[in-house]
Amino acid sequence: MKTILFFVLLQSVFAFSQEKEIVRILNSELKSELRKQTKHPLFEGDTIILMKDFSIDENKILSVEIKRENPNEDGFIIEKQEIPLKEIKYISKDINVILEPIGRKVKVTRTYLYKNGKQETGISDYDLFFTHIRFPDNEYIGDNLVKAFKKAGFEVNKLQWYD
Repeated sequence: MKTILFFVLLQSVFAFSQEKEIVRILNSELKSELRKQTKHPLFEGDTIILMKDFSIDENKILSVEIKRENPNEDGFIIEKQEIPLKEIKYISKDINVILEPIGRKVKVTRTYLYKNGKQETGISDYDLFFTHIRFPDNEYIGDNLVKAFKKAGFEVNKLQWYD
């Protein structure tokens, strides 16, 4: 009985450390891009500010919060994305690295901040979790994330990787 309990405890600790590895990979890659986003000659995207790093809470919900300009109004949008780790089934890249569930499992909370002081918040469910990691030649990120998810006990597959 003690042996079984030991192995269950050991597996839990190992899975937790791999969840930390998922967060480490995402934060490291995004922060690296943010440092060079406006200096890179191939950058053609929104300039974003990382408000809250990628994190995984006690309910195994992955989240990140960014701030970007509002292209339709005078002001900014603060966007928080959340997804349960168990719902992530695929990793791919199109415009940026995307975590994909089956169905609309990504909760996105957007707060619109207008220059006139007005503020509006809306919550929607989507089928894509955008990491904002965009630069080319980074397929290793997908490979590393698949490995980290697997070691954390989640089966995630890598799909197309378009640079």
